[in-house]
Amino acid sequence: MPDAPGLVPLDAIIEARARIASLVHRTPMLTSETGARIAAAAGIVVGDGRLYLKAEHLQKTGSFKARGITNKMLSLTEGEHAAGIVTFSAGNAAQAFAWAAGEAGVNAVVVMPAGAVRSKVDAALGYGAEVVLHGADAGEAFAEMERLREARGLVFCHPFDDPAVIAGHGSVGLEILEDLPEVDVVVVPVGGGGLISGIATAIKERRPSARVYGVEPEGSNALSLGLAAGEPVRISPRSVADGLNAPFAGAWTIAIGRRYVDDIVLLDDPTILAGLRFGLERLKQVLEPAGAAALAAVLFGRVPIRAGERVVVVLTGGNVEMTRLGELIAGAAPLPGATEAPSEPSEPKPTADVPSTPVPPPITFALPSARSLVAAGFELLRTSQPELRRASLYIGLLTLLVIGPATVFVVYLLTQDPEVFGIFFGFQDPGAVGTLPNGAVVIAALTILVVPGILAVSIEAQNLGLALLAARNVQRPMTVHEALRRSRQAFWRVLAATMLISVAAVVLSLASAPIIVRFLGEGPDASALASAVFGIAFGMPFAYMTTGIIVGNVGAVETLKRSLRLARARPRLALVIALFATAVSVIQTFALGAGGDALLRVSEFLHLGFESGPILTLLSVVLILAGVVAIGSLTFTISAIAVAPQVVAFLGLTHHDAGLDLARRPVAPVAAVAPVVPPVAPEAPVSTWNTSPPVAGTRLVTLPMLALAAIAAVVAVAGISGIPGT
Repeated sequence: MPDAPGLVPLDAIIEARARIASLVHRTPMLTSETGARIAAAAGIVVGDGRLYLKAEHLQKTGSFKARGITNKMLSLTEGEHAAGIVTFSAGNAAQAFAWAAGEAGVNAVVVMPAGAVRSKVDAALGYGAEVVLHGADAGEAFAEMERLREARGLVFCHPFDDPAVIAGHGSVGLEILEDLPEVDVVVVPVGGGGLISGIATAIKERRPSARVYGVEPEGSNALSLGLAAGEPVRISPRSVADGLNAPFAGAWTIAIGRRYVDDIVLLDDPTILAGLRFGLERLKQVLEPAGAAALAAVLFGRVPIRAGERVVVVLTGGNVEMTRLGELIAGAAPLPGATEAPSEPSEPKPTADVPSTPVPPPITFALPSARSLVAAGFELLRTSQPELRRASLYIGLLTLLVIGPATVFVVYLLTQDPEVFGIFFGFQDPGAVGTLPNGAVVIAALTILVVPGILAVSIEAQNLGLALLAARNVQRPMTVHEALRRSRQAFWRVLAATMLISVAAVVLSLASAPIIVRFLGEGPDASALASAVFGIAFGMPFAYMTTGIIVGNVGAVETLKRSLRLARARPRLALVIALFATAVSVIQTFALGAGGDALLRVSEFLHLGFESGPILTLLSVVLILAGVVAIGSLTFTISAIAVAPQVVAFLGLTHHDAGLDLARRPVAPVAAVAPVVPPVAPEAPVSTWNTSPPVAGTRLVTLPMLALAAIAAVVAVAGISGIPGT
């Protein structure tokens, strides 16, 4: 696993789960119908009429911490094992390190704040660790831990900002998906961010449509601040939820949080304590304040949840000091809805109670209904006009560069030879001419030559529009240069996916041609109808193909699989996207035809041509080139219109916008929060969510483009000079 702060692979989480399986509990999934009723009083109607509760407070050592820390202990080298470890903690991690180190035969020193909960201190001592009490909070304990590490040569094991710890915690996410495969929302308490990082990675990689929310105390919001700043921010945490009082969020948890965590909500202490009280009175479960934070957030309606979504709340710990329970309950805020409901025993979730019919995937970026999807796409286009105008001009100029000289040459040949003109526009049967004129042969050869360039411009236009629209949709607009960078990064994957679909379409078209001819007959009308049918047939299952590559940063083959899954989950959305794209394609064909016809009529009206003197000839060339620019700009505009509903639907269903991060201007590497973690550059660039200057190394015009244009120009000049009479 890499040392630089970045992402923890799903494979590492799967391996960690297998490694720790024999040492930790597989905790049950409890349910609460009373919790669902109270949440409904706060405006949240959850799926299945119940809240699902992942009971990590029943884990070894009384909290989820045993998972990741056990994985860390089992990952130590022989030298680290012999040296012994040191860490800092407000309580739960201390117990877990003490227990896991004892199981692995490692000497452990744990530094805790002087005011740590006494029961947690006693538990750490009971598991065999050396406990050092120092400082008023976890930040001061961290400083003492550094001193001991240097003085005694111990190995520092971070309690949350460590890839092995995060991978172990990710096993919670895997178990949630096994118990509730159709989960829509997972809510997790947050301290330093290790647990939510592991859970969010596992959930989002296995079920992209699910959302993951964090819950922090108002007085201890290290991860919120770290995500906003893009780097660890030191705080002096103050909250009754001592298990969430992290002095900072780490570089690993910030990087993962930016990729996978949908949002973080803040709660005051009385609200958190209301969750603890609900656990005691209704669930008959003893929770500590930190362990009840996510539950409180849902009960009070603080988490954005759609009606009918299945919600899992992670109960992270139960290490509460029993002598303080009365005081804690007395400080709890009243629950939403004044009516008291009879208490209910908690019970493991029966698998048979989970309906087999899937609930529609959730809305993240205000996903509209199928009926209003097109309107939402047009609204996105309207708000994206500033960047789309610049991109449209760029694609127009790029089209001019690639096919401008060839177009001038083709127009010249068409105006010089009536037979070529007749063959080209279908007025004359090529078979009746005998030997094809040289001009027709040259036009055919030149067309073949520029086809790769036209394909490249088409893909560039589509990629550019997708990136710009997606960035605007998530309210983090990017510059055209950044969008170009993303287009170039994903060009070959988009091309590969496009070719796969094209080959499949051709095969199906050939196989079904006899059927179409039999029922519809032959002719242009039948061909047009068949093209529309094929467009819709292939547009539905692969509606999110290109968006998945550009925006979601998924490989060509994988994006085809995921697109199929999304289309099956929401077929009406996929149908709307396919119908709209097909309709826009038809409009584009007519628009280009009408534009070409208008250009010819203007030329005839002004008596322009290549035999009208130098001034009119030059004017003719300028008019042709201007038409090429207009065609390129029109192509981009229509491409953006076609993909706008696709972008809205994709982001609303998946919340995957990791591809946009890769296109943005990198910022300075995240600085280490302590000497024990040296500053290193992150594996992937950390983005700034603003419009930035052009990215170094991303050019509007590249050498291959210039070479293609030069070849077309040389062929055009050579062709003109080689035709008799020129």
